[in-house]
Amino acid sequence: MDNLTKTSRYLLDFRENVNTEEDDRSDDPDEDSVSVECFQSMSDDCLVNMKHCRDMNILCDAQFEVDGRIIRAHKIILASRSQNISAFLVLLIKLTHRTYI
Repeated sequence: MDNLTKTSRYLLDFRENVNTEEDDRSDDPDEDSVSVECFQSMSDDCLVNMKHCRDMNILCDAQFEVDGRIIRAHKIILASRSQNISAFLVLLIKLTHRTYI
């Protein structure tokens, strides 16, 4: 199975899961407040999905070479963790249009 097929299948599965979760929602006002457990579960799912994307090289838009090893990353994740990294990435893109760092 080529990468495009894997990516397409992954994105379709992801969309189906999102649609199923939206259909399960209730209009009950008592359920409007999201519980901490529900938020944690969504957060965990998001992290698992992002790791899967990185592991499969799906939507990775940056690479670092460290000790001869290539490390793939998502620039938005890097930028969200540090203002310095965010400024560096923005400047790098403006000056060089590179993703390989």
